Amino acid sequence: MVLSLMFIAFLLLGCTQVERDNPYDPDGINYNPDLVKKSSSSAEPTPSSSSSETLSSSSVTASSSSAVLSSSSSVVVSSSSAESSSSSALSSSSSFAVSSSSVELSSSSSVVVSSSSVEPFSSSALPSSSSVAASSSSVETCTANNNTSTHYCSEGTMKEYGSLSDSRDGQIYKTVIIGKQTWMAENLNYAASSSICYGDNTGSDSRGYCDTYGRLYDRPTALNACPSNWHLPGEREWEVLIEAVGGSEVAGKKLKAASGWKDNGNGTDDYGFSALPGGCYGEDGSFGDVGDTGYWWNTRTMSGNYYYNGSYSYFVFSGLCHMRSETDTFIYNISLINSLRSVRCIKD
Repeated sequence: MVLSLMFIAFLLLGCTQVERDNPYDPDGINYNPDLVKKSSSSAEPTPSSSSSETLSSSSVTASSSSAVLSSSSSVVVSSSSAESSSSSALSSSSSFAVSSSSVELSSSSSVVVSSSSVEPFSSSALPSSSSVAASSSSVETCTANNNTSTHYCSEGTMKEYGSLSDSRDGQIYKTVIIGKQTWMAENLNYAASSSICYGDNTGSDSRGYCDTYGRLYDRPTALNACPSNWHLPGEREWEVLIEAVGGSEVAGKKLKAASGWKDNGNGTDDYGFSALPGGCYGEDGSFGDVGDTGYWWNTRTMSGNYYYNGSYSYFVFSGLCHMRSETDTFIYNISLINSLRSVRCIKD
């Protein structure tokens, strides 16, 4: 045990003595100025740092970021250890340089690692982006301009029209589903008694409006005009429709057809409802508003004595819904039951 302690002490004293005999130490007995110059000229850290940085950078490509950081730090340690054998003054300045260099290397390495880590991620993201693009192209957003005789655009997706065949006259109507309701996608054109076409109160269609706008009906006729399993909608059913498309302030725009309205009053027809301005036939026996306003009956009824032309008279009114060219709003109103308006049927 004693011998071991003596041996360790000998080694410690020997190391201390060797340090004083260091030829690089100005106070050492073997100090050699020529060696100091050679050492200084050969110990330029910049190329070493650059090369080590280059090596570190190149190692990034082949290894993970943790490996690169480890490699950089080992280079810095070896540099600082190589400098430690110089004189205290040189060692201090060298360690400072190495420390600065290590910061640069560390920073540089981290930048390289970050860059290299980003590049594989970006390249791996490319197939994902292209797959998304492919997916997007296969599910392109549509508009009412894409509507055909068999398909319509509903909320950006092409859907197939339903079909309603009226057994009374063989006419076939397109139908659409909006929310939980199924509606006719065009106005009723059944030639019921007392119904007329716009511009021709004889019952014929001399002006060719019925094929576009359907027929006009007084309220009593409208109540029973729809085909079997379909009916004239109540006011609440209209309200459900309006709520489904975003509310009365935008419903006019979203339900109006994309063409056929005057003064650029067309809608976006977002649900295939394709409302058209069929006009009306008033109590005074005149036609009006075709191309500008669409009116549709509902089942709401109200009656009473109302002041009209200087006296009170008993009137019966029916609920009415209408849309106009100059506004996007869907409007609720009333009208005398003997005026003639359009009909949209809803499925039972």
